[in-house]
Amino acid sequence: ERFRNLILHNDAVLFEDESLQVGVKASYVDVGGDLNLYFGNKTRGELHSFRSSIFTNNPDGLLVMAPSPVAPTVLARQQVVQQVKVRCHAPFADYPIIKIVYLLPDNSPKEVKLTLPVAVCKFMGPKELSGPQFSRVWKSQQFLLHERTVVVNLAQRYASSMMHLAVACKLGGALEFLHGLDPNPSALLFAGVFPSSAVNSLSIPTAGAVGNAGDGGDLV
Repeated sequence: ERFRNLILHNDAVLFEDESLQVGVKASYVDVGGDLNLYFGNKTRGELHSFRSSIFTNNPDGLLVMAPSPVAPTVLARQQVVQQVKVRCHAPFADYPIIKIVYLLPDNSPKEVKLTLPVAVCKFMGPKELSGPQFSRVWKSQQFLLHERTVVVNLAQRYASSMMHLAVACKLGGALEFLHGLDPNPSALLFAGVFPSSAVNSLSIPTAGAVGNAGDGGDLV
């Protein structure tokens, strides 16, 4: 739930247990992103040998720059910050992973592995399209070659409000809701675009159709 929240927002807690809290504060401009990762010691003792490392499975799509060093000791009830820069070169599907290792005050080892909320939508912007423009992009060869279809379960909290669902589908402002383009009341149309400086800059039209809201339905 915290990860999903950070897909839509840029400032929140990503993880928390009895010894460690991890917060994220990020900003994105064009194809670049700046993340501040906050590591908070929740214990009454010191966390020793504190280290973090970040991995990505798609460096051709998302490049993670060398993160700033982290202090090896985090004092009791204190917080340290690590700065990370990312750059998007092309659409990517995999999220970067951060591994955090440290020694608890009793010298027992601890490892935490987290998925960082750096999604492709963070580098996109909303795109207004007219009906003919949307249809032209939707039917273009470039789009057809990259088209993807997925069926997901619709959470019950969206069952009673199409507008609530539409706001969530905008992915924090990455997509423009093209209200009124489709006469089907169960269809939601969106469009977004990559920055022109990205390697594969293109407009991305997106369509959703909602099934029977009474039984939870499916979002397509």
